[in-house]
Amino acid sequence: MIARLWRGYSTPEKANGYRVILLREILPDLNKSLGYDGSFVLKRQISGEIEFLIITLESMEAVRQFAGPKYERAVIHEEAPAFLTRYDTESIHYLCHENK
Repeated sequence: MIARLWRGYSTPEKANGYRVILLREILPDLNKSLGYDGSFVLKRQISGEIEFLIITLESMEAVRQFAGPKYERAVIHEEAPAFLTRYDTESIHYLCHENK
């Protein structure tokens, strides 16, 4: 299992619009991938911006299916740039170990 982390930043005025497309379009599309095991959407205000930290939990195969062979590259939804002031161009991957 891999945790894929990505950050995007918005203005306070446009942050809710990004959250809506994230929850209604982007994450439901990911949910269709075999090996996808959920996500966390974290949000905080810093220096007049809203930072979104998206963490998806998925198999490496699901990451490759979604992102392609250059899986480190961030996949930006076509509507996202209208709501984001800046964003990571690459995602960070961590190997997950269960601790139950």
